[in-house]
Amino acid sequence: MELRAMREAVAYRGDRLDVVSQWLSALARTETVVGVTLASLVALLLLSGGRWWREAGFLGAAVALQSAVFLAVTAWVQRPRPGVAPLDTAPPTSSFPSGHVGASVALYGGWVVLALARARGPWRYASTVLLLVPAAVGVSRIHRGMHYPTDVLGGLLNGTLTLLLVGWVVLSARSPAEDRPGRPRPSEAVLGTALGEEAGGPGGLRAGPDPARRRGRWIGDVRGTLAPRADVDVTRSSAARKGR
Repeated sequence: MELRAMREAVAYRGDRLDVVSQWLSALARTETVVGVTLASLVALLLLSGGRWWREAGFLGAAVALQSAVFLAVTAWVQRPRPGVAPLDTAPPTSSFPSGHVGASVALYGGWVVLALARARGPWRYASTVLLLVPAAVGVSRIHRGMHYPTDVLGGLLNGTLTLLLVGWVVLSARSPAEDRPGRPRPSEAVLGTALGEEAGGPGGLRAGPDPARRRGRWIGDVRGTLAPRADVDVTRSSAARKGR
């Protein structure tokens, strides 16, 4: 049944569709995924001054883990490539699961997870457009005769489960200092700056207390600090008078 579907997909090949499918497949090539991932890690760490290490670790770990799972599964399953004329040179790995699809889910889906978890305003939901990339890559791999539809589904499953696992381990584990009330998360403040938006502004990210609140809190802290010292001074003065 799948081979029949593959042959029908091959029947729709044409110069334009072949070029489009080539560009879509290139979005998830090994060189592209490695390059974009490294650039993303550097950007996350530099923009935050190193405070976005959890977000960088999440993205890097998701891409690396899905790759490890892909290599292990493809070596175990050893499924032959579809019996149609391929448009690409077949890599040494087997057909199941699709490595291109799994990598695209981990990378581009990872960016969506970070945006939904940390960003605020329109950027949070605009990022979901990136979820179309894995689907487009999967269609392109079928069109180019490199994978069966179930291979694509296997890649989607690999990437999705990897994101869920790594996100639960890395992003959900925050230290008490990071969740201290009144302290903006570094990821929120930095992303707002990176996008050219003032943190806490319209459509921006959540920010900490405004300057007026901070001044009021500071004054309250100073008063709370000075009051006990004043009581001590009064007590000492009374004891001195009694001693006389």
